[in-house]
Amino acid sequence: MGDFKDVKISPSKKIKIGVDLDQQTESKLCRVLRANMVSFAWSTKDMPSIDPDILCHRLYVNPQVKVRIQRLRRLNEEKAKAKARTEEIKKLTEVSHILEIQYLEWLANMVMVKKDSGK
Repeated sequence: MGDFKDVKISPSKKIKIGVDLDQQTESKLCRVLRANMVSFAWSTKDMPSIDPDILCHRLYVNPQVKVRIQRLRRLNEEKAKAKARTEEIKKLTEVSHILEIQYLEWLANMVMVKKDSGK
């Protein structure tokens, strides 16, 4: 993967673009993005009306295959106290991108990964 730099498209919108772009290409890209800002979803709140048939993942399971239940793993103290987990769950639930499930036998453990920014 290449390196990226932050570029402001508007006072409140930032994007990451490749550092290997020449100045002319970068300038053209930023002009196109600024001219079409309303066409992009900048957060999950910008996408509440997305048709679930486009966005939803469905798990088709052979009913003859025995379910393997993952053993619940506890998060270490740092991750358990992290606000990021609850904030992300709340954000995705509010816009109906995730739903509470009732089929615990298909539950998979959450995997938390730090971003490059340290968040």
